[in-house]
Amino acid sequence: MDDALELIKKGQVRNLTDHINTTDTGNIKFTYEEEEDKQIPFLDTLLVRREDGLVKLLVYRKKSHTDQYPSFSSHHPLNHKQAVIRTALESFTAL
Repeated sequence: MDDALELIKKGQVRNLTDHINTTDTGNIKFTYEEEEDKQIPFLDTLLVRREDGLVKLLVYRKKSHTDQYPSFSSHHPLNHKQAVIRTALESFTAL
């Protein structure tokens, strides 16, 4: 597992993380991020808590994102190149 999203009581993040880390003392170590300014990145989305209690999903790009994509004339498989275009279109229409 790479990423997990948990909704827990405020102030309990460290307790939950410490508990999970004691259940398996092998190679897995869990870390956490907390919400800042009513938002938190998760995978390629930014979850934003609105005043009305709903959650808004936005496309999220890490600071290291370069906006560089493979050239369509590259030797990548066609379905990979088409996926880049589909993803870009979906991101654009989500704004």
